[in-house]
Amino acid sequence: MSYFIGSLHNEWVKRKKRILFILITMLIFFIGFLATALLNDRFAFIPSSSKSNVMSEADSLQSVVDERNRLRQLFESTPSEDTWDRKQLKAQIEWYTFHIDNHIDLNRSTTTHKLISSMTGVYIAFLFPILIIFIGADIFSGELSSGTIKSMLLRPVRRHTILNAKIALVVICSVSILFLSYLCTYLLSIRNGWGDWTGDIALQLGTIYAVPIWLFVLAGLALNLISIVAIAAVIVCISYFIRNLALSIVVSMIAIVLTKILLSPFQNSIPIQKYYFMRHIDLVSHLNITFKGEGTMVLSIIVLLSTTFICYGLVWFRIRKEDLPY
Repeated sequence: MSYFIGSLHNEWVKRKKRILFILITMLIFFIGFLATALLNDRFAFIPSSSKSNVMSEADSLQSVVDERNRLRQLFESTPSEDTWDRKQLKAQIEWYTFHIDNHIDLNRSTTTHKLISSMTGVYIAFLFPILIIFIGADIFSGELSSGTIKSMLLRPVRRHTILNAKIALVVICSVSILFLSYLCTYLLSIRNGWGDWTGDIALQLGTIYAVPIWLFVLAGLALNLISIVAIAAVIVCISYFIRNLALSIVVSMIAIVLTKILLSPFQNSIPIQKYYFMRHIDLVSHLNITFKGEGTMVLSIIVLLSTTFICYGLVWFRIRKEDLPY
């Protein structure tokens, strides 16, 4: 354990300037956004009247009912041969019906609901993976191409300990930055109140449940952690086998970002695509039925965990059996 902690500290020393640069940049943007929001909404802390709130809730409920009726009409007009489209429409109808029957406002825009919205979508599916590439794409390739890894191999540390420390650093830094971004999102919305953490929100796990918002947030954080570990394992694997700094960054971008963009229009026409790990990176979207493509959450978790173990296993096997070039 002491060797692992020492290796982890060594990796942190080599990359702390980069991580601190990311954190400081995020804080600068946060301060800028916060100042802009306060200047553009100087009366944000004055609560609106209860009457307007009631009308707002009534309008929101009516919009949900109207949307469910629209989906029902679309479902009835969809040919029976289009099984995928009918399945998606049926799930959406059940989703809206659950909100109506359980009096859960689907269109609420409280602080906690904005936090939940930030846990899924473009940020976690595209932007944050690019940030992880920036953190760890050179975790092996930079040292291998420059020859500085030789000094590390002279230390009495097992090679798999070095591997574990490198992956752990990428994961810890990525999780820290992700949590900070969520905190900034929450604080940017705090002018609307602290949010109702004990209020009910719908959660899809095969069956739709009404759970407290705090439980949904914890589930979302746990699922995002699985996604981060999978991306980190892929990046470390590419960095080790490519062994060239510039090329490893390019290959990481192709494997994680570009391939997903190119395959997006064909997500239902290429069956094998369902096993591409980036298709499943937005696990939280399963909880609110916004997941794009086929497959359940169980399949997504299996794909991500399998990707993690395969990438880790490949590097672990080679780093133990072969001499590293330097």
